Amino acid sequence: MTFSFDLATLPVLHTCQAAVVGGGFAGVSAAVALARRGFAVMLIEPRTYLGREVTATLRPWLQLDEEALAGAPEVIRCVVERAGRRQTAREIALNLDALKLALEDYLLEAGVRLLYASVVTGLHAPGGELAGLVIGNKSGRQLIECRLVIDATETASVARLAGEPFEPPEAEAVYRRTLEFDGVAPLDPVRFPFDQPVVLHGQTVILHRGYRDSRHVLVECLLRLPQRHDSAFAASARELAARRLTMDFAAALTAEDAFSAAYLSGASYELCGPHTTRLAGYGGRWLSGEIERASLDLPGVTAPLPACAGRLRGTWYLGDAIRWPGLHADAFWDPSLASAAGHLLGSLLADHWHSASASSAAAASVVAPLRAQTSAGLRVREPESPQRGRAFRRVAVESGSVPVAREVDVLVVGGGSSGATAAITAAREGLKTVLVEMNPGLGGTGTFGGVHSYWFGRRTGFAGEVMRLVNEMHEYLHHPAATGVIPKWNIEAKAYALARAAHEAGVEMLFNAFMIGVLVDGNRVGGVVVATRQGPVALRARVVIDASGDGDVAAFAGAKFLYGNERDHATMWYALAQFTRPGLTRNHFTSTVDVSNIEDYTRAILAGRRRGGKGDMHDHGIYVAPRESRHILGDVVLTLTDQLLQRRWPDVVNIAFSNHDVKGHSGSDWIRAGLIPPNLEVEIPYRILLPGGLDNLLVVGKAISATHDALPAIRMQADLENLGGVAALAASLACRNNQTPREIDVRALQERLVEAGVLPEAILQRQLVLRR
Repeated sequence: MTFSFDLATLPVLHTCQAAVVGGGFAGVSAAVALARRGFAVMLIEPRTYLGREVTATLRPWLQLDEEALAGAPEVIRCVVERAGRRQTAREIALNLDALKLALEDYLLEAGVRLLYASVVTGLHAPGGELAGLVIGNKSGRQLIECRLVIDATETASVARLAGEPFEPPEAEAVYRRTLEFDGVAPLDPVRFPFDQPVVLHGQTVILHRGYRDSRHVLVECLLRLPQRHDSAFAASARELAARRLTMDFAAALTAEDAFSAAYLSGASYELCGPHTTRLAGYGGRWLSGEIERASLDLPGVTAPLPACAGRLRGTWYLGDAIRWPGLHADAFWDPSLASAAGHLLGSLLADHWHSASASSAAAASVVAPLRAQTSAGLRVREPESPQRGRAFRRVAVESGSVPVAREVDVLVVGGGSSGATAAITAAREGLKTVLVEMNPGLGGTGTFGGVHSYWFGRRTGFAGEVMRLVNEMHEYLHHPAATGVIPKWNIEAKAYALARAAHEAGVEMLFNAFMIGVLVDGNRVGGVVVATRQGPVALRARVVIDASGDGDVAAFAGAKFLYGNERDHATMWYALAQFTRPGLTRNHFTSTVDVSNIEDYTRAILAGRRRGGKGDMHDHGIYVAPRESRHILGDVVLTLTDQLLQRRWPDVVNIAFSNHDVKGHSGSDWIRAGLIPPNLEVEIPYRILLPGGLDNLLVVGKAISATHDALPAIRMQADLENLGGVAALAASLACRNNQTPREIDVRALQERLVEAGVLPEAILQRQLVLRR
């Protein structure tokens, strides 16, 4: 079964001459080479940072001696100057934060336009002529008009969407995952040699010195893993397998004297290894003349330029998939070679622009129906615009078809504080469950957001179970338990504890995926469409839990919402975590972001990375963690007045506890009159999880139906973890009784929540009296 997108036209987000997809060293170098020749260039990156060969894979070193460094590409020398520290004769250690800043500055100073957190979902080629790319992100889908595309992704994303043929993969391949430790004792050079393979506890590893001091050590683990490339689910499963193997190794390593007091401060977000096979056949049959005879001269290999060309005129490929005989499969994992190749390809395409690019001009705006004609039944609903209140030129696009990848009982969108608990609980209830997460793992604010401790919140029920899982992992890693009034956890321990619990419960996880459309039939939600690096897929479900934290599913499906403060739409401050040292963050308050506007989202990332003190950061986080965004309007709306009056609800399903932790500007007259609310227990009614006008959808996390000034007291991580479990039990009742979540017996839900320790038993006996 397949679905077609709802919109017949898409907003044009940007018009340029060349679009580079993938912000690794190759992509950055190619983009800068074209921009310096006067071309308008946009770079589209699915992550929230550049330099994936070093950053996403956590390989912050360059293997260059002084002679090789002197002859290295310009971008490499720029990075070393700003972020490098030579640790051995042949290896330079890198500061990750300085590296990311150096690459952004290098790109932006050349005039390249940068867009983060966006995945290509299709090519726009009316009449067989390339005219642009369709991208997907938290704003839905948009069109980037261009005449030339360079696919510099590790998954060959554009090539897959273009229908290019690939060579078949081997069953397995070697992948590498890095563990970062701080506080390592002096190492025995015989047992723990640097820069060479050694077998420790049955695992082949290579140790590297970090940039900080001798106590900062990175351990590169070599793993044999399945090599399937055509499925985002397979890629996520491979990542989970690698995490299990390396966390088991970390547990063994921390039992060693040298590592017994060390802190596991980080691990690769993504594996270093093959994420695609090579392209098959010959692509550039449209090439002719001088460009057909051009070549890229790299160290040790000369490649004909047509080896980089796609079957569609104007498409070019740069990375592991290119047809370069004699080039080793892992060559593009080397930042120096990738940079050299990117610079050469960009320069050659600039030299031969008219022969290398599509001949069509950018498409003009059109007058066409906004939405395609669709038959009855499920259809894909998506946002009309990436920015509220702004008029965009629109262009007609082919709707395309999206295959259904999974049909499940419960689909959880978002794997943060609420979503991870929701998925684990639903699967433990025996429901077939899929969890979609835009980050490379679980935990949201508490892991990738860098907030590695609780503030207030009731740590009972599902939240208590989360802490049990985390402390179990702490013990496994020989790390002190997270205890006390404000327990602090190891970020890697919590992220893996949640992933392991989800896997053991039977949850199928899909990482690095953006929800870009919702399957709806009238007012019934039946699933979502997600953009992955292997292409868009549809996921069908009997019940959907929107745990995105921003109400993305509900908003895309047409739910009414308020953005931020009802007075002026200002939100509480967002955060891009500041890691002052490996694994440890400091709390900070910055400014606001509109997470529904992908351009403002990118701005917030660039601004956030430049806060925290110049040269003072080890790194910044990868997740833009908003304290507030949309408030999805449910069957009731919780207000600050409700909290101050200690309102009791007949359908209470959770009890939150906190101070009025607003982190921004209040809009309530109570606050403006001078009231400072005390710490309060706040009852959460079931109806604020039910978006008005929509069925088969539950909203949890920070986007529940509450006002701006009601949110501060109910947004604590522990309370949101419990809320996720509440939604999962509600979904279980709905599935078992063939009901919608709005139709379930709330009393039966409350009884389950008393059993789970979320609600006190007194809730079941009390009699509420209506007061007027």
